[in-house]
Amino acid sequence: MPQFFLSFAFITLLNWPCLAVYVAKDQFKSWYPEFGPTFEAIMEGNCSAEYERYLTIPRENATIDWFTGGGNTNRLAQPVANCILGNTSEYIMSNMAAAAVVLGLMPTILATVGNSVEETSTLCVIGQRPLIALLVAAGSPAIHPIRSFEYMNPMKLVKSRHYRLRTERSSVPLGTVTLAIEFLAAIAAIINTYTLCNQLGVMVVSMLAPQLTYLEFLWSIIGISSHVSAAASLWARTRITRGTRRGYIGEVLSRQFKPLDKEDWTQAVIDENETYVSMSLSYFTSLLGTCHLICGSMLFSSLVFISATDSLKIMARYMASAMVSRFILMYELFWLREFLGERKELFVKADSIESSRSTEVTERGG
Repeated sequence: MPQFFLSFAFITLLNWPCLAVYVAKDQFKSWYPEFGPTFEAIMEGNCSAEYERYLTIPRENATIDWFTGGGNTNRLAQPVANCILGNTSEYIMSNMAAAAVVLGLMPTILATVGNSVEETSTLCVIGQRPLIALLVAAGSPAIHPIRSFEYMNPMKLVKSRHYRLRTERSSVPLGTVTLAIEFLAAIAAIINTYTLCNQLGVMVVSMLAPQLTYLEFLWSIIGISSHVSAAASLWARTRITRGTRRGYIGEVLSRQFKPLDKEDWTQAVIDENETYVSMSLSYFTSLLGTCHLICGSMLFSSLVFISATDSLKIMARYMASAMVSRFILMYELFWLREFLGERKELFVKADSIESSRSTEVTERGG
């Protein structure tokens, strides 16, 4: 029962921004700078009546303009957006079309710059850093879809590599400071991403659903779920070699604010063989990533009331968060390779695990 209430509270808090902005009427009040004065003049001179109805009339009492694309859900925002577009010059319309192309390509571009689900799941499960993995996933919501039933092989990510620059392992105090900087940078990337989502919700309008201002926020949240699903797929192949699974999880969570240590990876191994659960979660991750990329392209290409120049600024901010998150992830994986690159016992066959367990039981019995 406590788990149910905790889950309910978490889901409520997660969806509270969506519920709050659904009833708010914050659109058409602020604009991006290049064409903002033009849209404000159109609002005052040509669309004041539509905007007044948008602010004062309850949604259920508003009339629907079916011939211009109105519907039951967008009956308030659609007339205002349609009026502004009807009084906008062809030059500005063409500029907004160019911005739609840039923004429509943005999810794919961010996916190539950002983190892959295989990398974040490796850091979460093998690196035993679920908190920092979740933060870098939230800071860079765009993901590159993996192929269906693709074999997730974390061994290639933690395999030792030969770098030209070799670094010495820092002391514990310096490692703690570095970890604190990582957390601060990851949180800054998240703040930048979700502040931008909020700005897009109120400063532009999506032609998919003009009345909704939380679509960009929802798209970012769904992106995190792909990383969680990939981590769960890899976790399904994890075998605890000492102690209980609950105790193992507790020890992992207690080390989230400590620097990496070689002695922290002796209680679990990764089965090289896929299980039915891991295969199902891997397929779900692939499907979710594909849908996320398609929905992102549709959403951002449908945004209006923004210029091509302003769209480049938006992409730059998203890319900044993605690159910061990427740098943090690569730094963590670098040290993970240093610690685990030669430890082949982390990746074993399923029959080897069963054989070792049988031997352990026999020794205890003897």
